[in-house]
Amino acid sequence: MAMTALAAHKLRSALTLVGVTVGVFSIILVMTVMRGLQQNIETELSGLGANTFTIEKWPAINFEGPSGWERFRRRKNLSFQHWHA
Repeated sequence: MAMTALAAHKLRSALTLVGVTVGVFSIILVMTVMRGLQQNIETELSGLGANTFTIEKWPAINFEGPSGWERFRRRKNLSFQHWHA
């Protein structure tokens, strides 16, 4: 019965097969790219070392809205004299 339905609707069966194939390969591609990005990030972070930290003028995330950015914008720029202090 199923084979009869497939044989009767060849175009629909072929398009369904193509759709499923494209979907599976798309998921595999996205997962591969994500794994590659994760490995790249881990490699870059491990290159910093265990005794490393960064100081930045701007925060990565601002929860205070536009007024918070103004406060960060007014901060003094860091120099090597600050580093030696």
